[in-house]
Amino acid sequence: MAKHTPGPWITSLADDTTIIGASGETVAKVSGDYNDDVMWPTMEANARLIAAAPEMLELLSSLLTCYGSRHKIGYWKDTRELLAKIEGAP
Repeated sequence: MAKHTPGPWITSLADDTTIIGASGETVAKVSGDYNDDVMWPTMEANARLIAAAPEMLELLSSLLTCYGSRHKIGYWKDTRELLAKIEGAP
């Protein structure tokens, strides 16, 4: 498994474009113009997506474990490749 900051991650209550790890550390921050009414919703959506990353990684890994051995082609192959990319494989 990849060596990343342990989840769960959440968006900060003070600034919903900052992603906070389980120990309270800043994991990531979405940059952009906070005063731009068009850009702000995209920044918030990006932060929510990043915050969900540990859960998505766990789910993908579990699905691959449960179903991937039965299906060697198609999207399971893509899932294996995606997990390898996340884990830092070339």
